[in-house]
Amino acid sequence: MPRSGKTRQRGRVLHVSYSDLRMFLSCPRLLFWKNNPDVPNPVDYPRLGGIAVHDHVRQIHHPTKDGRPFFFRTKRSTLNAFYARWQRELEYAKGKGLLIDPSADDDDKFLRIEMLCLSNYWEMMNGRPAPVEVEQRYRWNYKPQVRMVGVFDQVHNVSLDWIAKKRPELVINGILNPEYAPVVILDLKTEFSTFDPAEKVVNPTDKDWIKQQFELHEYFQPTFYMWLYKMKHGKWPVGFLWYHLRTNKMFFTFREERDFQEMFLAIDHFIDSHNAASFPKNVGRHCAKCDYCLPCHGARPFLKSLPDGLPNAPAMMEVVASQIMEAEKQLCLKIKVGRRKKVEIAAEPISGPPVIRELPVVSELNL
Repeated sequence: MPRSGKTRQRGRVLHVSYSDLRMFLSCPRLLFWKNNPDVPNPVDYPRLGGIAVHDHVRQIHHPTKDGRPFFFRTKRSTLNAFYARWQRELEYAKGKGLLIDPSADDDDKFLRIEMLCLSNYWEMMNGRPAPVEVEQRYRWNYKPQVRMVGVFDQVHNVSLDWIAKKRPELVINGILNPEYAPVVILDLKTEFSTFDPAEKVVNPTDKDWIKQQFELHEYFQPTFYMWLYKMKHGKWPVGFLWYHLRTNKMFFTFREERDFQEMFLAIDHFIDSHNAASFPKNVGRHCAKCDYCLPCHGARPFLKSLPDGLPNAPAMMEVVASQIMEAEKQLCLKIKVGRRKKVEIAAEPISGPPVIRELPVVSELNL
């Protein structure tokens, strides 16, 4: 399993990735914990499976001495090799205590799901031209000490006829606009649902299409990657393919000037918040699925708010003891800016409790 990096700023250069930007916009505090070197990064089965599939696809396209198109000779050998990979991934994640709610049933369930994804990938790509790029890292210096970074799953050549069907405005008199390269960026997805409105709505209307595919045509990953490709190669890619491996369906999208303006507005906000060490919480229903509820709540006991009303004899309150231990007592009022607390997590790690040395900056309050 790839060991997720804990540092977004290397030396004095801030590295801005799409995943960090997405995390920050959903909840700035989430990004703070994700990149805190003293907080473990747990993983659930969908994420672990996605990582394993991406790693295996990269191996499928590993160059061979005899020049055959795939590293594995048959689909069966591909799937057999993945079975061994999945066992190693499970062993590592469980051994490190990183896998959330491990179970033998989910071990098998997600093995079947990822096997299906790889089987579909083999059927889709077998006999087709190889990708131009596989798992290539892109970098571009946006501002002094700020670098945009990304790893593209794949880049594929596409024909002029294909481009004319997807983006006819780019082909004039049978010639591709010289500002564009005849390529698309392809991103592999192993998640549950797709952008096909028919999966959720019978006989979808235009409004249904807009609602169900709004994310596809607005989210920042295609925007981010199309920009990085242009900065590296000097030409725009034709677009971005969202490849859903479970169903073997692809969904095409592209970006225009307004989309890039929106992206840089968000990136500038990200940079300003990082420079100000501002990572406020964005609390909502999504917190129930967050990996960092314990450090986010801190050392305070957690109140179990039982279903209640206004009876004469209300039920007694129940409190869950915090699994966070603070080595230094926190002041209730007038917390100085920049003050740090030493915190220990009373979890069940392999080699002693980790110590959180960095906490979000809390401004001074005068209550």
